[in-house]
Amino acid sequence: MNSARACPAIPGFRGEPGHNGPVVINRTERGFDRVVNFSDAVVAIAITLLVLPLIDLLNDEQTETLGEVISKNGSAFVAYLIAFSVLAGYWRMHHQIYELIGNYDGWLMRLNLAWLLLVVLLPFLSASFSSYQSRDPNSPDYGDTLPLVLYLLTLALMSALMALMLLVVRLRPELRAPGTETRYLDSWRLIAFMIYELIVAAVAQISGKTWVAWGLLGLVVLSALFALRARRLGIPAI
Repeated sequence: MNSARACPAIPGFRGEPGHNGPVVINRTERGFDRVVNFSDAVVAIAITLLVLPLIDLLNDEQTETLGEVISKNGSAFVAYLIAFSVLAGYWRMHHQIYELIGNYDGWLMRLNLAWLLLVVLLPFLSASFSSYQSRDPNSPDYGDTLPLVLYLLTLALMSALMALMLLVVRLRPELRAPGTETRYLDSWRLIAFMIYELIVAAVAQISGKTWVAWGLLGLVVLSALFALRARRLGIPAI
């Protein structure tokens, strides 16, 4: 059975005419579940779209065997594996954040929608980078780092938005799930991700080398280190 939850006044909402007291917005468990389920569905679609460039390779190389297609376009397959791992990692962090949340307000909804907007962009940016990598080395735009830089900047903004989600929940105790302590809501790990992504983007832009994309694997290493440290401290790993 769904139960209504009361939240204090939320900026941007109006109370009933003539009501001078605090505005109370009732949220339901069903409403919160819809927010989480919608977010999961968007990520699921985005992570599925990552494979489309690989399908296009098969359509473009109909006269070649599968082994020849894979050996000729190895960078595209590596780019797919990296993009899948990165997006899966971000979904995992998003899932862990919402395990700490038991309610929502307008600010949290806006931040989440902005985060999903960037999630939907990731398959396009990943495909763009893979496309430039698979072109003829003699092409003037071969190895263009702009798609990689935009991809990294998008990830940095996603990290910042999740850090802001934690900040909102930290400032609004009524949004927290039962048993969620303030120490669970530190966002320094997400800020570390953002700084790392900005540094890699800067290196890619300055050097003009696409091999900088391997720096994305550093996110996997950072995530493992943060998870290990959180486990030792007995707090959820975000």
